[in-house]
Amino acid sequence: MLDEKADGIAGRRWDSPVTLDMRFDVASVTKLFTSVAALQQVAAVLQQVEAGALDLEPARRIDPLVVGNEHAPDAVA
Repeated sequence: MLDEKADGIAGRRWDSPVTLDMRFDVASVTKLFTSVAALQQVAAVLQQVEAGALDLEPARRIDPLVVGNEHAPDAVA
């Protein structure tokens, strides 16, 4: 048997009671979950770097004027 019950005050400002079909904003709560997940990914990458599993060779700079542009001036290359 399921028991459904709503109890309490939804907001002190209007002194409105909580109902079963009432929705509450949880946007601020999801920020916590997102930040924890992002930091876990950062920690995993840092562990791979420390273990030598990732090669962090500096990325080469690609000049958008030169790559794939036959009309780019030769002095840019």
